[in-house]
Amino acid sequence: MVLHVLDDEQQKLAVENIKLVQCIISRYFGYEMAQDEDWVSIGYIGLCNAAATYSKKKRTAFSTYASKCIYYAVSQKLQLMHNGKRDMNVPVYSLNGIIGDDDW
Repeated sequence: MVLHVLDDEQQKLAVENIKLVQCIISRYFGYEMAQDEDWVSIGYIGLCNAAATYSKKKRTAFSTYASKCIYYAVSQKLQLMHNGKRDMNVPVYSLNGIIGDDDW
């Protein structure tokens, strides 16, 4: 994942859509994950990447474009964790809704 430096207009886009991160995480990944600061931080990184790469020539609303970027950032981290490349601690209760209630 590439991090970009945002100019004033891009920062404004990101700040105006900051609540979109929790909305996307809670909708697709569950309410418990939306309350975890690690996952919200990953969502913010996706939002900043969306603000940095967004162009009005794409003919889509920024929130539509940003929601896909946020979803991609969080799901990419989940996939890395599922493959055994774990670099952050995630509570078990937040993964139960996604993976299933297997015997741990």
